[in-house]
Amino acid sequence: MDDHIGTLQAGKEADIAVIDLHSTPLIDARMKHCDSVEEALFIQMSMADDRAIKAVYVNGRLAHERDAAPTAPVD
Repeated sequence: MDDHIGTLQAGKEADIAVIDLHSTPLIDARMKHCDSVEEALFIQMSMADDRAIKAVYVNGRLAHERDAAPTAPVD
C-alpha cells in the first residue's frame, strides 16, 4: 500500500482535516499562550469545537469547507 498511502505526495490517497487554531474567542485566547505543536493539539482536543474544522479532504478531494455556501444534498 506504500504506493497509495502514507504521505501527502501528489498522486497518493489522503483524508485530511484542516483545523482553524483560532476558531472561537475562547480557543483563540488559550492559543495565545501556546508554546508547542503538542500543546496546540492538546488545546484543540480538550476544547473541542466543531467550528474548528475549516475543511475536510477525502481521498484528496474537498468534501467540506466551513465557509462555503450550503449546497443541496446529493442523492
